[in-house]
Amino acid sequence: MEPDTFVAQPREEPAGRSGDRLLAAIRDVVGKTPLLIHIHRPDVVSQAVSFWRPAQTRGWRGRPDPARDARATSHAGAIAHVVTLLRAQEEGWQKWFVEEDVKPMEVPYPALWRNLTQVVGQILQKLGLDPRLAPEPVLERQADQRSDEWVERYRADAAREGLPT
Repeated sequence: MEPDTFVAQPREEPAGRSGDRLLAAIRDVVGKTPLLIHIHRPDVVSQAVSFWRPAQTRGWRGRPDPARDARATSHAGAIAHVVTLLRAQEEGWQKWFVEEDVKPMEVPYPALWRNLTQVVGQILQKLGLDPRLAPEPVLERQADQRSDEWVERYRADAAREGLPT
């Protein structure tokens, strides 16, 4: 068989598989179309700072160790790299949503951290469950005045040096 002929042949789906794409595989395993939730942070610079700072302190929840936090530094190049990665990831998700014809439940991060119990209640309701089962938040937000200062400093650096935002 010629290579071009082989490539042009339609593929048969393996027995029991409804398709060769990721969403089809998820459906095959779960048994139905899952509720897909897209949590996104419109302010990518703040998201990048929220990654870069705990990457240095190793404190991913709660308050970081004060000594480690004191050694953490704002670094425009590092934050720019994280911004670029986050933008690429978001672009990948948006592309996948279009390819799979997915309409996820959209949850902007600011709405989530301000109203966590309410948002979880909405998710439970979409799943056919009692929204009153949504628990109260157990984690505290890490961002503080220092994070805000890093965001402002990076925005100024980005405007001056042409860094991504």
